[in-house]
Amino acid sequence: MWKGESLFGNVANFAGPAAFLILFIVSALVCTSIVFYKPYTLFVDNKKKEALDLVLITTGWLAITIVLFLVVAALLR
Repeated sequence: MWKGESLFGNVANFAGPAAFLILFIVSALVCTSIVFYKPYTLFVDNKKKEALDLVLITTGWLAITIVLFLVVAALLR
């Protein structure tokens, strides 16, 4: 976003921000579908513990990845 104006010029109407928001929403929908499809199928198959475990493991790994990314970014600064 910090180079958006130099790359695309000044946007005088709402089309640019609207396109960004739509792209963000589609991206969030795709990521959510990828992360939660398997737990959903497990939950529907009455394997609730496995579904919850998978969601918690995925959340844990994402948290660890974010922390590692922030540590590396701080060290490289």
